[in-house]
Amino acid sequence: MSRAFFIGTGPSLRDVDLTRLEGELTFSCNRIHLHPSWQAGWRPTHYLLTDFTHNLYFLEDLTRHVGQGHSVIVTDQLLAAARKRLEREGRPEPWAWWSEPRRLICCEHGNADDRPAEAWHKDGTICTFGGPAFQAPQLALRELGIEEMIFLGCDLGYRPVDQGPDPNHFDESYQPGGYSAEYAHHELRNETLRMAHAITAREAAARSVRTINATEGGHLDTYDRVPLDVLLAERP
Repeated sequence: MSRAFFIGTGPSLRDVDLTRLEGELTFSCNRIHLHPSWQAGWRPTHYLLTDFTHNLYFLEDLTRHVGQGHSVIVTDQLLAAARKRLEREGRPEPWAWWSEPRRLICCEHGNADDRPAEAWHKDGTICTFGGPAFQAPQLALRELGIEEMIFLGCDLGYRPVDQGPDPNHFDESYQPGGYSAEYAHHELRNETLRMAHAITAREAAARSVRTINATEGGHLDTYDRVPLDVLLAERP
């Protein structure tokens, strides 16, 4: 059975050894390179950086991943913002020496309160509602034909915090300098993610694809829970 792991950046990921996923199809996102397993040499097979509105380091993060040997996927809006900033700073595009990141065209769907999605696009294009955790499963099912989806480090339960250590990610310094903008609407963010996972569960069931939550703890209750150790013991 072909399967893929969708790796979030929640606090439950702090003590997970991602090097155990070598040889697996893996999707991750944003600042996953801060995880200790990255320093140990682990890399996801696919990397998504699609939300830059509150990420002060999106260009640095994008530059870090381009040319690392894994698939890099961004939205057209993020790539345009990166190019604008590079031009303003007089810096060359980092992908001039490597392959340009793949672009997803942003659709009209926003968040739970602003044009929410109700299903994946029927025309086969990728719906960009809900961020990487919603976009990656679409890519995996529609383009790679996987039969099992496993979510890891997808905690949900974002909490507001103005300054100090970040309680919402595996690294307390995930975004130093405060989170007043990032988490001002934390409940809206949580509801948007819950909606995105519910849609994914329905779309997967319609395709007879098994969905599993291997996250330890957290607030994601959409999928059946199976411990990561059990899943790795069942490695195809």
